[in-house]
Amino acid sequence: MATWQPEVPVPGLDHARSHYFELDVVGSDPVYITGSVYEYKGGPLLVRTPTFIDTSANDSWEAPNIHDDVFKSGVSGIFGMWADPQPTGYHNSFDSVSSVSDGPAAINPSPTDGAIEVPIDTTLSWIEAEFATGRDLWLGKAGATEKVDPAPAGITYTPSALEIGQTYEWRVDQIGPSGTVTGYTWTFATEEFVRVDDFESYTNDEDVRSVWVDNIDEAGVEYVFLATGENNAMRFEFQNQYPPYFTEITRTFESSQDWTAQSVEELSLSFVGEHENMEHLMYLTLEDASGQSFRVENPYTHACQSDSWRQWTTALGLFSDGGVDLTSVKKITIGLGDGTGSAQSGEDRDHIYIDQVILRPAGLSNIE
Repeated sequence: MATWQPEVPVPGLDHARSHYFELDVVGSDPVYITGSVYEYKGGPLLVRTPTFIDTSANDSWEAPNIHDDVFKSGVSGIFGMWADPQPTGYHNSFDSVSSVSDGPAAINPSPTDGAIEVPIDTTLSWIEAEFATGRDLWLGKAGATEKVDPAPAGITYTPSALEIGQTYEWRVDQIGPSGTVTGYTWTFATEEFVRVDDFESYTNDEDVRSVWVDNIDEAGVEYVFLATGENNAMRFEFQNQYPPYFTEITRTFESSQDWTAQSVEELSLSFVGEHENMEHLMYLTLEDASGQSFRVENPYTHACQSDSWRQWTTALGLFSDGGVDLTSVKKITIGLGDGTGSAQSGEDRDHIYIDQVILRPAGLSNIE
């Protein structure tokens, strides 16, 4: 037995009418249980609960050592009871409780139903009932879904052509011995920008150093670090009092990137420095697969002294005007220093933190 407090009240319950309740129970250990309330059988959906997960361990909602094991068979039932004294007479009764072995729809979608700010390189995943021997996946912009061909071989699928700033619908129809069970229709909205790097996938310093490589060839001396907290960021340190009097970090993409494939016009990164830093020229360089490169400089040499987060946004057209083929971007470099000795003394290191390197449409508000 389990209890569930709905996050929102079920609309239309006036204590004097019947409704149709449905539980989709998928799996055996864990068991995924999704509750739905309809105005009547086959009628409009009133509310659907988040998917409830029951394992054979002692779950947080279970008393110790009582009914820890999941229920793998038998009739499923759902009932409700109002514990408060008001309104009086608020109670539910159920009849015609039954269960079927074939019929539960696929559940537990990722992205979750209604998700927003989903990256365009997301992977879709879901949980299927045990009877499913195959599936049809339907995906497309809202109101224009199409069947994916060929169908996914398993319970994950990575779309290749999602667009920024769009709302998508998708569903999974399970195929089994008794035919096809039509799934729920889920929606998600994609981010309004393309992530180049948000540093969330790195787990330690070596991870981020393997991607962002500095230009200082000195054994045992590192300038790139992972900063963890509520969100990951990259700590970039520099000592421009020594030759070559500039410090760069470069990310080389495994395959060339087409930065014209989405409706983006700007390259942007978020950064924060420290008031005690010296002034250093800050710049961005793009290089294409043919080796053609172009550098854009931040107009403020004191930018790295900002002790609050800033967004530096640069028009992609500046790089293409400089000869870079934006359909085959191979490298991106972030640099500090102008080739002359800085005012740093001794072994002093200055630093900035970098986050949210993105491609975005013109005029998009700042990204948190």
